[in-house]
Parts: sequence; C-alpha cells; structure tokens
Amino acid sequence: MKRTNLMILGRSNLVFSLYQNYRLLIFCFTFILGLLIGSLVVKNSDSTVNNLISETFNTYISNRTGQTFFKTFFYSFTSLLPYLIAAYFLGVSIVGVFFVPFVVLIRGLGIGLISGFLYSVHSLKGIAFTVLLIAPYCLVSTFGLILACRESFGFSLMLLKAASSKSSSVNLHDDYKLYCIRYLVIVVIFIFSAFLDSVMSLAFMRFFNF
Repeated sequence: MKRTNLMILGRSNLVFSLYQNYRLLIFCFTFILGLLIGSLVVKNSDSTVNNLISETFNTYISNRTGQTFFKTFFYSFTSLLPYLIAAYFLGVSIVGVFFVPFVVLIRGLGIGLISGFLYSVHSLKGIAFTVLLIAPYCLVSTFGLILACRESFGFSLMLLKAASSKSSSVNLHDDYKLYCIRYLVIVVIFIFSAFLDSVMSLAFMRFFNF
C-alpha cells in the first residue's frame, strides 16, 4: 500500500511539474521541430541550397581559422544578440505571444541546416565537427534562448490580458522588473556559451581541414 501511494504521489508530482513547465516543453519541441525541418531541407534540397550552405560554412571556417580567443568570443556572442533582442522586444509587445515561438524555430532551423549539411557532405568528419565545435555551444546558447522565449511569452501574455482587461488599474511594474532581471541572467548564459565556443574552437579547430 505504501509503495502504491508513493508511486501515485510520484506520478502526481511529475504531472504537476510538466504542467508548471509546459511552456518550456513547448519551446523545446519547437526547437526540435526546427532541427528536423533544417535536416530535411538539406536532405531534399537541390544543389543551389547546398552550395549556399557550403559557401556560408566555408566563410565560417575561413574566419575561425587562426582567430584569437577574444575575437572568437566577440563574434560568437554578437551572433546571438539578434535572437536575444528579438525575443526581448517581442516579450514587451501584446502581439509578441504569437511570434515568440518563431525565434526558437528559426534557431533550430539554422542549426539543423548546418548539422545536416556536415553529415551529408563530410560524414564522420562532419559528425566529429558537430560534436566538438557546434553542439556544446549550441546546447548552452539554445537553453538560454528557450528560457528567454519562455519569459517573453509569459510577459507578452500578461500584457495581452492587461490590454483586454476592463480594469484600468493593472500595474505590471514589478513584473517588468523581474522580466529584465531574468534577461540579465540569460545574458550571463549567453556569455558563458560564447566563452565555451571560444575554448572549444581554440582547442579543436586546428584538427579540422575542410
């Protein structure tokens, strides 16, 4: 009986936890959907698309080769800023709740395109490059972006509810303050992801020649 009660309690806690974090799960699935779409695009695309991805990747390799740690860190961090800025300003818009998921989707699409290209063109070498130089940085930065989009979705939803409310005394000052503080934490996560990218690039980039 005691064991049965513990199992029921465990399942209840799991369901409650999933309910509490359903937005996080939605954005995780949205990112995975973007990855799948990107991979399928590479698999079924014509030579024009593959050539475009190849040129982009070759430019990336050319810029990274021989690049200093701090320069890599700078470019890595600034490459994340468009996503962060887009998510932030969508969060302070009443219509942002409808568009925030596309930020994560586009991020997944981009990673899916490059990962799919590396696997299809460079096979094991491409997989090794992805595991060592793309996956660590992307996992951390995407985690930060998903957290950012969750916050943006929630705050935009609050603005939408406040705008449609008949009450004129809605005060979101404290909520906005908390929103900004959480975004500062997310910036720290992005800084760490750029640092990780720089370390991995400095350690392993010299072993790859495409």
